[in-house]
Amino acid sequence: MIDAYRRNAPLMDALTRNGQRKAALTTNPLRVVASYRADLSRRAPWTMGDGRFLVVTASSTSPRLLGTVFEAPDAMRFDLRAMGTLADAEAARSTDPSSRILALRPSWSFPALALASSDRPVDEE
Repeated sequence: MIDAYRRNAPLMDALTRNGQRKAALTTNPLRVVASYRADLSRRAPWTMGDGRFLVVTASSTSPRLLGTVFEAPDAMRFDLRAMGTLADAEAARSTDPSSRILALRPSWSFPALALASSDRPVDEE
């Protein structure tokens, strides 16, 4: 699957340009291919575009899996929970302080208007 991305020259050119533009805001990428684990997931599978906020917990011990779970070959598990508001995301994160909240930033992408206008703007925090 990774090779298919690498062979897609227009996609790789766009990703490289975007990565260079955002270099001051990002860290070194983590390259992990993880598989969806329906047997460990607790909710309907997360799909891209669900929720303005995504609470992600990465753990190799899997203390409490609460959302859609993906597992890497090294047994690292990623628990994803989509949230519609920042308050909901912060409440979900409070169950595990090591979790990260990822936010849709309308100025960096082209989200659906209804999704982008929900809750308060994150770009101004």
